[in-house]
Amino acid sequence: MINQDLKLIFEPAGYSNLSTATIFLHHEQKAIPVVLRQIRSEHIIADFSILSVPFVLKWIFGKAQTGQNQDEIHELLMHAAYYMGESFVRSTGFLSWQIKDNLPIVKEDRTNFTLSPIQEISKLFSQIMQLSHGQKANTKEQSHDDIDNLLINWLIGI
Repeated sequence: MINQDLKLIFEPAGYSNLSTATIFLHHEQKAIPVVLRQIRSEHIIADFSILSVPFVLKWIFGKAQTGQNQDEIHELLMHAAYYMGESFVRSTGFLSWQIKDNLPIVKEDRTNFTLSPIQEISKLFSQIMQLSHGQKANTKEQSHDDIDNLLINWLIGI
C-alpha cells in the first residue's frame, strides 16, 4: 500500500525509472526547504534536531487534517516522514538513509536499529485523526494535549 501511494505521487513527476524509495529521497530533498520556510514563518523551530520533530510533525499533521484532497494529504505526510528521518540522521551521526524492500528507512548497522519513517508517520497520523475526531477528547484543548502527549511518548519510545 505504501509503495503504491508513493508511486501515485511521484510517477507523474517524471520519476518512473527510479525506485519509489529513491524517488522519495530525491523529491523530499528538494521539497522540504519550502515546507520548512512555511513552518519557520510561524515561529516553530525546524532545525532537524530530534527535539524539533514533535513540533514540526504537529504543524504538518495540522495542515494534513485540513487538506483539501488526498494528494495534498499524502504530500504533507511524505514531508513529515522525510523530516523525521532526516532529523534522526543529522542528529545522531551514526544513522543513515537506506533502502529496504523498496522503502526508505533510517538504519544503524551495528545495532540493527531500523526506523521506517513512512510507516511511523502513517501510524501516528491515524492515531491523531482518531484523537482529533473526538473519539478520546472532549474539547479542542484536550485534543491538542493528547496529540502533544502522543508525539512525546512516541519520541521517547524510539
